[in-house]
Amino acid sequence: MNSSPALLIARLTELGARFTAAGDRLRIEVPRALPSDLLAGVRERKGDLLLLLATPTITLRAAYRRWFELTVLEADGQHIDPAESRALHQYIVKLTDEAGPLWADTVFWDELQRFRWDTTRCGICGGLGHDIPHSPGDLGG
Repeated sequence: MNSSPALLIARLTELGARFTAAGDRLRIEVPRALPSDLLAGVRERKGDLLLLLATPTITLRAAYRRWFELTVLEADGQHIDPAESRALHQYIVKLTDEAGPLWADTVFWDELQRFRWDTTRCGICGGLGHDIPHSPGDLGG
């Protein structure tokens, strides 16, 4: 398998994987065994995957997390400073350009899932206890 690191991560994310990168160590948690071709691709591209999971990703995750927090506050009737919202949006666009749109989308959906696990709230609409979670197709993605 000779997939790009971003495509590998997108496939892993579709399978419900969560990633942890520290130095030269890459940990991937998945709910079931990986297909052999995907596992081979991960082993082959480990260094590239570690690079992709580096700094812009951490910053992008934090920006998405703040966006989700603002969404929940607004859904709860609290006033959101429009200047903060605009600045955060521009920052996310900048980070998306740096990370690449495919990777940024992968980080978005993973962080959205993590936000829901951590808060039980939806980062897209601010709702609580959806029976069916939002998915990329719901937003035209």
